[in-house]
Amino acid sequence: MAELRVTELDFDAIKANLKTFLKAQEELTDYNFEGSALNVLLDILAYNTHYNAILAHLNANEMFIDSAVKRNSVVSIAKTLGYMPTSARAARANVSVTITPPGAYTETTLDITRDTIFSASLNNTSYTFYPKEGYTAARSSLSNNTTGFFFEDIELIEGRRVLHQFIVTSDILSGPFLLPNENLDTTTLRVRVQESTTTDTLVTWNYSDSALGVAGDDTSFFVEESSTGQYQIVFGDNIIGKQLSVGNVVYVDYITSHGIDGNYASSFTISQTLTGSGEQKAIATLSNSYGGVARETLDGIRYNAPRFNATKNRAVTAQDYKTLISARFPNVNSISVWGGEDNDPPIYGKVFVCLEAATGSIITQDDKDIITTEVLGPRSVVSIQTEFADPEYTYIGVNATVKYDAKTTSTTSMQMSSAIRSNIQSFFSTNLSKLRKNFYYSQMTGQIFDISPAIISVSAEIRLHKRWTGLESTTRDTDISGNFNAEIRPGTLRSSIATLTIGGVNYESYLVDDSAGTLVVKSVSDDSIISSDFGTIDYTTGVVYVPSALIPSLGGDAPNFRIYVTPSKESADILSSVIRTATVSTAAVRPTVSRNIVLKLDTSASDTTYGYETGLAVTSYPQIQDQ
Repeated sequence: MAELRVTELDFDAIKANLKTFLKAQEELTDYNFEGSALNVLLDILAYNTHYNAILAHLNANEMFIDSAVKRNSVVSIAKTLGYMPTSARAARANVSVTITPPGAYTETTLDITRDTIFSASLNNTSYTFYPKEGYTAARSSLSNNTTGFFFEDIELIEGRRVLHQFIVTSDILSGPFLLPNENLDTTTLRVRVQESTTTDTLVTWNYSDSALGVAGDDTSFFVEESSTGQYQIVFGDNIIGKQLSVGNVVYVDYITSHGIDGNYASSFTISQTLTGSGEQKAIATLSNSYGGVARETLDGIRYNAPRFNATKNRAVTAQDYKTLISARFPNVNSISVWGGEDNDPPIYGKVFVCLEAATGSIITQDDKDIITTEVLGPRSVVSIQTEFADPEYTYIGVNATVKYDAKTTSTTSMQMSSAIRSNIQSFFSTNLSKLRKNFYYSQMTGQIFDISPAIISVSAEIRLHKRWTGLESTTRDTDISGNFNAEIRPGTLRSSIATLTIGGVNYESYLVDDSAGTLVVKSVSDDSIISSDFGTIDYTTGVVYVPSALIPSLGGDAPNFRIYVTPSKESADILSSVIRTATVSTAAVRPTVSRNIVLKLDTSASDTTYGYETGLAVTSYPQIQDQ
């Protein structure tokens, strides 16, 4: 008897195998398998087998996080790894509010409740903001010689406040209670439980992101993403967390936001009346709205869930720190973590964390406090302290000159320059602009060659600069220090223009180096030397230091003070933010590792009033290549 082959998955191959099998049966020797009704039956059998094979294939794919394509499959697998995908995050802003009440208002205190509506307009679209919590101010004297109420710092959250009420029955003592909004911000969840509909007391329950340490009587709740893509609240079972009782009333309120669309709001208003007709309201923006992001994508879950599981809910290695912080704060663009033994100088017993915020976001002190006390503290090794280091930016200017064969392309010089400019910007956006990323000159030029086979040669001059803000003062001397982490070509340092006070006299001036490691102050008007010993530069390590500078103002009210340098030819090939160059006893000391440097493309326009130089310049020359 012929055996049926079962390895094929294609419809035609399945049908052919079935036909071969049936032809081999003695009972069906005289059958016409092409023109008879049996051909239709073979089609049905082949289709059925094909559908089942596809279904089995898809089911198998959905069982693994790498191959699953449905969000509920990926989330379900992540749940088994102890990972909860990050929800959308609402944009946040900080404002101060001054209320001058009408004369008829005699109260001595004023509340701005968490339900007070603030509004802001972005791109001709109105967005609603709510206070994070309620704020109270006492009547006091205001700057306009009246009395009123001043709210010094109110944190606002963008979105719509939503409230749900659930009555507990015997079949849902632990939940889940579904929250029908995909774009809610889980960090704004507030869960309160009322004993019954006949009582008034509400008890606030606390969010827990782990079952560890949760006792049977703890009033804790957990959050999960459901199979529908929405979030749900789950309570305990009297073993891990307290269980609800029949008749309890659960109140859940939260913010559902527009995510990234709520960023960059800078002007806020309150439409409602707080103290009565005739009141005056003044709102000052302390920080524009920031931090709004969409909920975690499938690719993000696939990447983060296995790494989160690898931490085993503890913070021991540098990767543990990164994974735990990333899981809690999606507005962090990149993270660098290093032990105190790797610091320069070494500081034992500490772990250093550097966070670079995503575009449109900032890392606040409150965020750092949450990371220290809630994210890392319960999971890290006892006696190890966490210390934060701010990211330090080094800007890379590129002056590219490209020659191309005009016979092999119809592209104009202007079009070629535009394409190269876009290519360089894409290179920096993709490969740099994050912590622990390095600039490789050969990679950049190689990518330019890939633009067109007509390109003959690429030459790029590299220039570095650092920026300082807040230096202006008529009374306070300021130390200026920066590490370019690259070998510097002597005689190439030049600063932007500033007014410097030297010997009690103000000079509009700029800094240069004397090619021997000393910084010199020169006058803008005639390039004469005002001071021949104003600071130092170490050409080998790239460290610039001005011990004491009194700067009443910057040239042309520039937004920042800059120092430009040109790296040496060898150093320009690789500008390293993290790699330590190997040394031998006879070799020169190389720049030490810097784990908090972010390398970014300088896109500044030239401005002689500020003393700023062009950041990105591209020149293309068509020429006829010799045959």
